[in-house]
Amino acid sequence: MVPDLRANDFDGAVTVAVDELSQVIATDAKVTLDEDPIPMNSKPPSFLSGLDWFRKDHREPDR
Repeated sequence: MVPDLRANDFDGAVTVAVDELSQVIATDAKVTLDEDPIPMNSKPPSFLSGLDWFRKDHREPDR
């Protein structure tokens, strides 16, 4: 983590720190962590997706 911080690679430093911390927690809980992430949907749902009915019905008229 320190070499990443010295190189101003904050993303890399946080990734290392999270990995190390998660391994400590997993060991304490007597579980293992998979290296492969769970695949996600190609497009995450939008919090506004429930408002589709509003956007379609209340558009301003074309001029």
